Amino acid sequence: MIDYECTNPQRRRIEKHREQNEEIWNGEEWKEVRDPFIKEHPTCRYCGDPAEVPHHPDLSVYGKAEYYDLTDSIPACHICHQGIHKNKFACPKCRKIRSTRQDGNCYSCLDTDTKQNIRAGKVRRNEAKNKAGKKQYAKAHPTKKVVVNGRWVDVTR
Repeated sequence: MIDYECTNPQRRRIEKHREQNEEIWNGEEWKEVRDPFIKEHPTCRYCGDPAEVPHHPDLSVYGKAEYYDLTDSIPACHICHQGIHKNKFACPKCRKIRSTRQDGNCYSCLDTDTKQNIRAGKVRRNEAKNKAGKKQYAKAHPTKKVVVNGRWVDVTR
């Protein structure tokens, strides 16, 4: 039985998924279906490492009889399989799980020009955010204090 003391929804989903499939994963029928699939598809589609599990792209089959049908399944290693469920994929260059884009490299493996474009975009977004914040502050605080002849004076903006 699942202990729902954990408030993290992702953790709850994982525990529920494990509970639904624990009986299947430990059964002989699953091993008889999984092992030939892995022999037929020996490499992970995402990173090229040896495949260890078939990934079901249709999540509605979990805990049902259709789970044994592996015709649409994707061969994956354990690391990539966990990454798929977390919407993170292996970088094609370094093979570490960090990219949220299935077809893209992680930030570390990008070329210098692309990294500079990303940094420039971040700078532009931060400048726009700061400018908007200053406008909001000025609207909320219509007067500001300045020193005139050695005294603090309220000045209308």
